[in-house]
Amino acid sequence: MNEFKITNIIILSTEELADWFLENLYPHNIKFLIVTSDGAYPKDKDLRERAWQSIDNDPKVKVIIFGNLPEEAIKRIKNAKTIFIYNLNNMLNYELRKTYPFENEGYGSSLKLNLNPANFMKLLGILTAKPLSFNKNSKRAQLDITKINYYQPYSYNEDKMIVEYDWKAKLTGADLDFKYECVQIDFDEICKGWNSLWPGRNCPTHSTWHWVMDECITENHWLSEKMIKSSHKIKDYPVIYFGVYDGDKLIGVNSGHQTSDETYRSRGLWVDPKYRGRKILTLLLQHTIKAAEGKWVWSCSQNTSLKAYESVGFEKRSAWIGESFFKWGVGMCCFVVKTP
Repeated sequence: MNEFKITNIIILSTEELADWFLENLYPHNIKFLIVTSDGAYPKDKDLRERAWQSIDNDPKVKVIIFGNLPEEAIKRIKNAKTIFIYNLNNMLNYELRKTYPFENEGYGSSLKLNLNPANFMKLLGILTAKPLSFNKNSKRAQLDITKINYYQPYSYNEDKMIVEYDWKAKLTGADLDFKYECVQIDFDEICKGWNSLWPGRNCPTHSTWHWVMDECITENHWLSEKMIKSSHKIKDYPVIYFGVYDGDKLIGVNSGHQTSDETYRSRGLWVDPKYRGRKILTLLLQHTIKAAEGKWVWSCSQNTSLKAYESVGFEKRSAWIGESFFKWGVGMCCFVVKTP
């Protein structure tokens, strides 16, 4: 029986990562042999030995590396005869960054890769089909990508309604020891977050604000503070308080309650500044939307939170209004509405 020629290899650090890779990414491109530095892959011993012999001795075999490999594996790869070695950690780290560290935002935008699993695996196919450039000093094929190590591995899982690691972070060996979940908390607990959001305020359980008519919301009118009234009857509606924790530390809160038969208020959205940029606002808002059970959800968004509201389907429905109306707000605010 003739042995197939090994031409394309992906090196990963562990069996666990290889299992994950095969399940989540491999179906998009099956031209690669998976090798792990812990000796688990390939499962066949003879094939595993052949793979490493190809890396050591075949100058034409193409090798792609992800994650944090042990020093022994790195040393072996550096001494290999193959001239096509692509370490894609820097490229994925670049893709994971939250903001562009450039003064010229247009330049940063032009470099954004916007990878998803399918087109990422297509990119690997392109790399192994034709090298992008060649470094004469190291005599190795190089991937010419800016080296930016700024991790933002946070991804909102819509099915599980949790925040977990991004698939790119999984490949590059980012710190994956986190999972943020939203839970219901009591009034005393949410006040710990609200005391930071509204310093010095005696926080009420509800907001008594409602609209002069539900049509202000449901018929897509442009909203203003003149359409707001106050009624203590709103306190008859039940209120739900939401919290997100990092261990025992409360890092984000929000609440929700009805303001009429058709409308529902999202109120008191706050995330600890040290935890911003981790999709926690998205997590809290999605749970509040679910609690509304198909009603029109509205809120008062601070200018720093508007993108988070828009990311889950809210629309800006008013001009920016200052602190004279939003007495306990921080900076400028506007009304936002989520259509059921």
